[in-house]
Amino acid sequence: MFKIIKNSKWSILITLSTLFMGCGDNSKQADIFEKNNTTSFNRLTAEEQQSLAPNDLFKSIFLEEEESFNRHLDAESFDFNQKNDEEDTALVVAIKLRKSEMVNALLERATKTNFQEPNKNGRSYFSLLVEYDLHESFDRAFDFYKSQAQYGGELWFRFADFKDEQGRRASFYAKSYAMIDKLENAWFSSVTSVKHYFNTFYFGYDNDGNSFLHMAAKNQNTQVINWYVEKHCGYDEWETSSIPTYLTRRLGDFFSEVELSPFRRRFVNVQNDKGDTPLHLAAAEGRVDSINSLMACYQTDPTILNNEKRFPIVELLKSIDPALEVVSEDYKDAFDYLHNVIDPAWYRLNFEMSWFHSDWSLGFNFGNNFRKLVTKKDRSGWTAIHYSAKIRDPYFWNSLEAYQKIQVRTEEGFTPRQLRVEQ
Repeated sequence: MFKIIKNSKWSILITLSTLFMGCGDNSKQADIFEKNNTTSFNRLTAEEQQSLAPNDLFKSIFLEEEESFNRHLDAESFDFNQKNDEEDTALVVAIKLRKSEMVNALLERATKTNFQEPNKNGRSYFSLLVEYDLHESFDRAFDFYKSQAQYGGELWFRFADFKDEQGRRASFYAKSYAMIDKLENAWFSSVTSVKHYFNTFYFGYDNDGNSFLHMAAKNQNTQVINWYVEKHCGYDEWETSSIPTYLTRRLGDFFSEVELSPFRRRFVNVQNDKGDTPLHLAAAEGRVDSINSLMACYQTDPTILNNEKRFPIVELLKSIDPALEVVSEDYKDAFDYLHNVIDPAWYRLNFEMSWFHSDWSLGFNFGNNFRKLVTKKDRSGWTAIHYSAKIRDPYFWNSLEAYQKIQVRTEEGFTPRQLRVEQ
């Protein structure tokens, strides 16, 4: 990356040209895949085009030349594993450009082994199909893989839906209700025993301990959250809406509660390595739609502390730029929702839901009064009231008016009122 030239006018000359080489190229490449048009590709230099399209098959995909594409696809010289300088195959390029017909044509040339090979970032073809929401192509790819990849009578989908460099499988990239549902069906397909790897679909975590629900909450993929709430909220044991359907069909009345014990965890409240639940991440990003969708599940607990000793509502307040005169309505709506969640009417609702589901622990947990949430110090010695006091927009401070007189002090000795005076 650095070239050292000796015996020159200067004792050492370090050239940084290679350090920046490709920065502009990367933005151009991103522009091509984002805009998905031939104009962006034609604007590249010949060298840049060659980098992305090493042969005429690749070029026909970028230029949307269907006749040329079919001709080169049928040529004897066709190599499915041919890659460009980004280490993307023609199938990956077609997926990124959302060329469904070309994707489908390339899938017909794939083998079982092709589906088990990662790209440069460790991504699988199924992961990319999910990210770009190509439903028909996903169905074709799965049907083809299923026809070739039976292991001892079972389809072990994990071999094709493997973790990438960030430790994420396809579910982490799902954006729609239909696609996450397809993935669940794929993982459960051909289950014949409780030793099958279907458990990995729910309890597979990335390198930071996030579940796919964490990512859906952070990125506001509310359809994925709504899918979880509709299909799985309220099931602490293995008796989810999907598991009995598949296992009962395959195994009859034979179940092992010990081997299925992981399903006793409340998935919606699973904490990552930083102690954040999906609700923490949604709150920290001000994702009001994610917050609303998560709270539609009666098991979602807004009173869990992360490693920084913060509740979701505190993460929301901390994430707001205190210098803003007017904070966006999204943040205010998210704050109101979390604030009103600890409301007597909400307690009654959750006690009723707890009674209905025979799960009283939740109702009692929500019974903690709101004062605890706004007066609990985090690791830096601040409370929700302190964070609201520092925000110039008075909306949050006024909303917590009933708690403004508390004498809890920060590590520096400030009360909330003293911090507010500074504004």
